Amino acid sequence: MTQTADAFGTTGPEETANGLSRRRFVGYVMAGTTLTVAGQYVVDSRPATAAGGATPILSNDLPSDHYDFMDLMRDQTRAVTPLLTLEVSEDGRVRFDMPRCEVGQGVETGVAQIIADQMEIPYEQVDITQSKARADLFAAQLTGGSSSLYSLWEPLRELSELARQRLVGAAAQKWNVSPDVLRTKDGFVFGPDGQRAPYGSLAIGSPQNELVGALLDAAIGPPKGGVIGKSVPRKDIKAIVTGAKKFAMDLDIPNALPTMLARPPTFNGRVGKINNLEQIKGMPGVTDVAVIESTHRSSAVAIRAKTFGQCVDAIRALKVDWEVGDTGKVNSEGLMAEVQKVRLPMEPALPGSEVIEGEYTFQFRSNSPLETNSAVADVTDDKCEVWAASKIPGTPLGMLSEELGLPLDKVVINVVYAGGSFGRKLHGDHILEAARASKAFGKPVRLMWHRTDDIRHGRQHPGAISHVRATKVGNSVTSFTQWHASGACDFTHSLGDVISGRAVKKEPGRYAGNTGVTDYFYQVVTSVPYNFGPTKTALTEAFQYDYLPTSAVRNVYSPDVAVARELLVEDLAESFGMDGYEFRRAFAKSEHMKAALDAVAERGNWGRKMPAGMAQAIAIHSEYKCNLACLMEIDNRPETTRRRTRRGWPGPRITKAIFAGAMGVPVNPDQCKAQFMGGMIDGIAAAFTEALHWEEGLPIEGGWDDYMFTRQWMSPLEFEAIVIDDGSLVPSGTGETGNGAGYAAAAIALQKVLGRKITELPVYFRDTPSQFTHIPKSPSVPQSPTRVLPS
Repeated sequence: MTQTADAFGTTGPEETANGLSRRRFVGYVMAGTTLTVAGQYVVDSRPATAAGGATPILSNDLPSDHYDFMDLMRDQTRAVTPLLTLEVSEDGRVRFDMPRCEVGQGVETGVAQIIADQMEIPYEQVDITQSKARADLFAAQLTGGSSSLYSLWEPLRELSELARQRLVGAAAQKWNVSPDVLRTKDGFVFGPDGQRAPYGSLAIGSPQNELVGALLDAAIGPPKGGVIGKSVPRKDIKAIVTGAKKFAMDLDIPNALPTMLARPPTFNGRVGKINNLEQIKGMPGVTDVAVIESTHRSSAVAIRAKTFGQCVDAIRALKVDWEVGDTGKVNSEGLMAEVQKVRLPMEPALPGSEVIEGEYTFQFRSNSPLETNSAVADVTDDKCEVWAASKIPGTPLGMLSEELGLPLDKVVINVVYAGGSFGRKLHGDHILEAARASKAFGKPVRLMWHRTDDIRHGRQHPGAISHVRATKVGNSVTSFTQWHASGACDFTHSLGDVISGRAVKKEPGRYAGNTGVTDYFYQVVTSVPYNFGPTKTALTEAFQYDYLPTSAVRNVYSPDVAVARELLVEDLAESFGMDGYEFRRAFAKSEHMKAALDAVAERGNWGRKMPAGMAQAIAIHSEYKCNLACLMEIDNRPETTRRRTRRGWPGPRITKAIFAGAMGVPVNPDQCKAQFMGGMIDGIAAAFTEALHWEEGLPIEGGWDDYMFTRQWMSPLEFEAIVIDDGSLVPSGTGETGNGAGYAAAAIALQKVLGRKITELPVYFRDTPSQFTHIPKSPSVPQSPTRVLPS
């Protein structure tokens, strides 16, 4: 046995394996943006042979191995468990006011399943509403990081069990028997002599201050009602397919008229002068025009009219002298040059080591879900009420209270369904703009961003450069280092608390960057799922463009980090004379990850002979307590790449994708699979074509036609997802993990069929601008379509 220091400097026993000599980590220092691990080790220097010849050196743990973002969210939620409410009505229905936002990820369904299972009530009898912004819930109202079911798991099961016990107690009093002889099933309490009472009848007059049973004296057992682990229909599925589901723009708020903004042709631009104000006020349907502060220190012209079409017409007729903003007329090359400046230098490798390294560039990507930014607002002198989707509603609640000079109890944010998010709804841009427009007009508004606004002026995933290096001696990987430099990600939305939001608030002359907040976030969401010996990771951010509109987009750093890591792992496998599967399996940290790798390799018939122009690729990613492997097959044969497509060129196609996730309790297996599929589609886009091309201070992309998200001809013909229960007693997160694994597998697949090393993503970044005629930047929205399809 040897002694090895863990990530926090303590020591513990460690088995010696495969001839590994004594190794001892002697330090772990975190200062600013730099994470340092010093290692002293001796390795087996015999030449590598096949899979059996690899000798992994156990890696030091990283912070996320002990405490990740899921744990942070769990602890925040548990702190406010007594403030959560569960109601049982006279008709036997159970209602939970959920401190999360349903954005299409299925959290509403999962929460209902947890309640139904613990209360032993039919799933169909559970109703979920979304909590309004509540200052008392503080950070526990944050929806993000695939953490909702994990963080609500214990509080919700305890709350549900408490409600069930109260109903059992009411029945015991009614029948004059001991609670111990009663049982519950299907929304009924059953007595020893054939008595039966529905929950609704027991809820009437039930003493709310009396607990029956000592809930906290013993741990709640495993799921018992047969609902958790079943693929039940989504709570909102009928409303979705019938068109009855209501989003912000579907709400009938009296006198709230359509409102849109005319935005500048450069980011951060400001209104200098409106040259035809009276003409615009006199246009058909227009009721109000005003200059307001919009987002990211820019200003815009708000126009309120009877229809959105009239808003568009007025915006296009505006003649405005625009002032160039703080960002200036930057382009993509300038943005990435700023990121390049903050790269950390790589320290010299130990003598005698073979160095394998790579540097990978990731372009800025749009954060534009299907539903554009939308909000309804009604601001008066003494009250503000907003209806909008929000993933951290407490933050805009505080911002509006401060900005409008109103007490918190006079500001109401009603959280509604979102048509997608991917991090966009972490920020309250739409909420603040709607409130400002309503205040300027003195009237309710129905604010909606145009799709072109959404892509050009909306939030983006920051560009990044990841420098990855591994060293090897003989048949062992002896160190692994990854320095990730990124454009600054805007964390002013906070982590749901006042302190982290204020710490990075962007104010002229006072902004010190995200250091501290983002360093911490980076460490709790990134991982290295391999035994590569001493392992070091760190983040640095470029703050020169600190007013760029960035945000989390299906996570912030970890997808790009995962792709850079997995591309280098391909080079490592090649240097060992091993294929991607056998190398990953030999060096994987976790037995659960090995199980996921085995599952996709077996199901995908890994290593089978492929026709010329086709290839298989495999990648892994570990995040949010989920170990995920992805196998993809790609087709680059002429008959595929030369076929005709509508408005675009086809290029290679991912033809098959197989995911296997080793995770905790799969509350709804179908929803887990759907999350893997969604992450995969995002990942294929990011690997192939999805990026923003900044020119003269604004992206040239202005709609789905020219923003190259995954097209049908890039999507796999075959998709399969395998859910593996790893024995954990809590759920895992699946949304972001699927993105990292799918993104990496797609990049590796492209690298194989193109026959060259990939160092810039998306691969076709340089080629896509020529494929479309781009929308002019001024006026800020294009003409509404007038042509209809032929009958």
